[in-house]
Amino acid sequence: MFGLSIFKEHKDLSIMLIPEFINKFLTYGVHGVYWYVYLIIGLYLITPLLRPFFRNANNKELLYAFSICTLFVIISALFPDVRWVKGFHSDYFVYIAYFICGYIIAHYLRDLKYTKDFSLIVTLVILVLCTINGIYKFTTLPLDFFMSLSLFTLMLYVPIKETKPLLFVSNASYGMYLSHVVFISIFLKLGFSDKLPLWIEPFAMACIVMIAECALMLVIKKMKLNRWLN
Repeated sequence: MFGLSIFKEHKDLSIMLIPEFINKFLTYGVHGVYWYVYLIIGLYLITPLLRPFFRNANNKELLYAFSICTLFVIISALFPDVRWVKGFHSDYFVYIAYFICGYIIAHYLRDLKYTKDFSLIVTLVILVLCTINGIYKFTTLPLDFFMSLSLFTLMLYVPIKETKPLLFVSNASYGMYLSHVVFISIFLKLGFSDKLPLWIEPFAMACIVMIAECALMLVIKKMKLNRWLN
C-alpha cells in the first residue's frame, strides 16, 4: 500500500524512502486499511497486565468491568472534544473496551439464562436505530459499539458447519478485507450510491462488494495466483 501511494504521487522508489516509511509506520500508519496492526500490537502488550485480574475475578467484578467499559465508550462518544488528560487519546481505550467486553461476554455473560434472547432483541433494535440515524441524524450514541457486542454474542450461539462456501470465504477473508477498499471506491466512482435509495444503500453496497470480492478471490484461486500473493 505504501508503494502504491508512492507511485500515485509520482515519486521515484529509492533507498531514501526508507526513513519516510519508518516514520509513517511508527506514527499514523502506512495505509488506513492496516489500522488493525497497531491495535493488535497494543492488545498484545496490554494483555499480560489484564490477565491476572480477569483470571481471578468473580462474576460481580466482571460485570463491574463490563459496565465501566461500556460507560466509558458512551461518554467518549457523547463528548468527543473533552480533553481528559494532556496527551491522552480516548480512542485507544475504546479499543481496549471492545477487547474486555468481548472477553466478558464469551466467558461469563454467555452462560446467563436470557443472554441469547436479549442479544437478538438488541441487534434488531440497534439495526432499526442505525437505519433511522443514517437517514435522520438524531443521536451520537455509539450504536456501532452495541451492535458489535450483540452480533458477537449471537455468533457464540451459531452452530458452524464446515461447508465448502464457508471454507472458501474463511480462507479468502484476509484478501477480501484488503480488496474491499478498492471495490468500494470503484462502485462509488460509478455512482452506485446515487442510484440506490438511502435506506437500502448500506446493505446493497455490502452485498455487491462481497460478491465482487468473492469473484476476485475465486479468479485468484483458479489461476493459482495465491501462491505468489501469500
